Amino acid sequence: VTQPSAATQTLGEVASRNDFFIGAAINKSVNPAYPKLVPKEFNSITPENATKWRQMLVDGKIGEYDFTEADAIVNHAVEKGVRVRGHTLVWGKFSGRTYPKELDARIENASDPAAELRQVMRDHITTVLTHFKGRIKVWDAVNEPMSMDGPYLDKNIYINTLGKDYIAEAFRIAHEVDPTLQLFLNEQFGNYTGEGVEVFLALLKELKDNDVPIHGVGIQAHNIFKTHNLDEFRQFMNRVTDLGL
Repeated sequence: VTQPSAATQTLGEVASRNDFFIGAAINKSVNPAYPKLVPKEFNSITPENATKWRQMLVDGKIGEYDFTEADAIVNHAVEKGVRVRGHTLVWGKFSGRTYPKELDARIENASDPAAELRQVMRDHITTVLTHFKGRIKVWDAVNEPMSMDGPYLDKNIYINTLGKDYIAEAFRIAHEVDPTLQLFLNEQFGNYTGEGVEVFLALLKELKDNDVPIHGVGIQAHNIFKTHNLDEFRQFMNRVTDLGL
């Protein structure tokens, strides 16, 4: 924003006029604050939980979807001209919360675990992207591939079954279903330097070198109590953008 705005202008209006997004995570469609603040103060929203795999399933059953809550959040935003970011298509952490617990037993008992997981992943991505096509144009294709315990990729059900290629495969499936989408790799960061950051940046470079259809990085910073070192943050962002993301 190059000029101070009049007091009557809302945050969302100023952002939209300056081709900038100010976002909010929406936890429930029935939250009374939602229609009051969107689009008045926010011109972009992300469903906090409603578009996660487990939350869209009926009793956690793979293949049985109930989009009611997700649709309520997304439709309000679309009707008001607000951008929606989808979160998230593939996330291997927290069995029973982010992905259905049924998947663990299904893969464990499959005669060909890799083939089974690939098919389940493809079916889920296809179903969700087809349902929200035209309404959600930006997705976190893969969420938090890094471990919370050390500077390496998380040893989740996807990497244990498919290897790290599951990340590229998820992006390629999503792009195949809808080539118009912007697809992001989302990760949480406590710091913007160190061995874990180097592993993450190496992953980004590998994806780019292999022509994986990745368009950007979600920096899930969790800056709740303090702002991290801004110089380190700028350097990290510059290294990401130097990769063309």
